[in-house]
Amino acid sequence: MNKVIKSSPVNRFYESPIIISPDSIAQEVSEPGPDDIISKTRQQCEIIVNTAHAEVRSLAEKAYAEGYEAGLNIAVQKADSLLEALRQAIDEETAEREALVRSIEQQALMLCVDTAEKVIRHEIRTDKQIVTRALKMCLRRVKDRNEVTVRVNPAEVEGMRAMRDELLSSAENLRELNIVDDRRISAGGCIVESPSGDFDARIETQIDQIRRKLMDAFSNEFSQSSPEPVEIPADDQTDGHLPD
Repeated sequence: MNKVIKSSPVNRFYESPIIISPDSIAQEVSEPGPDDIISKTRQQCEIIVNTAHAEVRSLAEKAYAEGYEAGLNIAVQKADSLLEALRQAIDEETAEREALVRSIEQQALMLCVDTAEKVIRHEIRTDKQIVTRALKMCLRRVKDRNEVTVRVNPAEVEGMRAMRDELLSSAENLRELNIVDDRRISAGGCIVESPSGDFDARIETQIDQIRRKLMDAFSNEFSQSSPEPVEIPADDQTDGHLPD
């Protein structure tokens, strides 16, 4: 079975990196932020604490009126009950806050990926050299260069065939290069097939890689508000085939 060798991150296809503004992402997230939830939690806890204090003071006064020992026991029992209610309320609010914060962060991550995909596809429409750069990069990574087949979007196949000599010279000892159209490949992407393995440089494949890496990083670093950037290795190798 041939191996699909994942290509480098999408940004390597461009001369300049794509920058996504955090401000533009934040504007699209309408749910209340973590600070709002924390403030609400504190307010509710303060209400419970104040109620507990008022009850204890009232019961303490009653203790003096009805008998110190009996009244004090009642006050202690009531205070314990109120404090337990307070602990439960805090636990419930904390769990609710963490769940909401996690949901907001997940939505923000997916919004980052969706925004990146839109920017990438816009760049593909305006920069016709993207598929050429991606193809040359893949050809240079091929080990067995006796016969290589390149699959590209039908709209780009003629342009690639016109550049056949340039593509042949981009990789040393590349002898035979077959360029075929494949409707399963969207514009800007390509598949390079060789006896030693296949290079998958489709846009969808790379965006899926980015999405998985971001979600993995989010799951592993949930306790941190700003996870470290994730680098997608260029030479990951997994078994796979093009979808029908």
